[in-house]
Amino acid sequence: MDITYKILSKFDNYFRKIALKSHEESLGFDSFQYFSTPFDFFTKALDLIEEREGSLRGKKFVDAGSGLGSICEFARQRGFNVEGIELNPVLCDLSKQIFPDIKVHNMNVMDFDKYNEFDVIFYWLPFYVEELRMGFKTKIENEIRVGSYIVVYEEEKQNIGKDGRFIPINLISNINGFENRIWQKLRD
Repeated sequence: MDITYKILSKFDNYFRKIALKSHEESLGFDSFQYFSTPFDFFTKALDLIEEREGSLRGKKFVDAGSGLGSICEFARQRGFNVEGIELNPVLCDLSKQIFPDIKVHNMNVMDFDKYNEFDVIFYWLPFYVEELRMGFKTKIENEIRVGSYIVVYEEEKQNIGKDGRFIPINLISNINGFENRIWQKLRD
């Protein structure tokens, strides 16, 4: 197993309690969520994209709801040019201190207007409220460019499976009861 994977996974587990406490104090749990992504799923997703694309080097990656930044750092180690978006100012500041090579935008993922600049958009349900969740999904689906990937670790199936603009990439794993998917946009 890759040493970067091991270190970042342990880091993420160690800081999860601090992140959850900060998230609850800063934002509350009414609308925004904090989750820690399993690195085994994320590794498989990046492996599959790399297999399809030939290389990840120089591709652009954004984590919408980047938390402490461990997923961003892992993607950076794999060759991506990486950015994160994190609303929680405490997590954003921690991320910038721990991973200074990663640009993190301290803002709401709904206000970010540059999703079309990225080759891979990653998220895991940044909202509790169904209306906000659906609005975010629609925003991403409409704004990303053709050829880009959406990597999602979430509880429910993506709506884009019914949207002819996207194709599912065959990575469905069932970790902790969640269905995980990768989608690629084929047309606007």
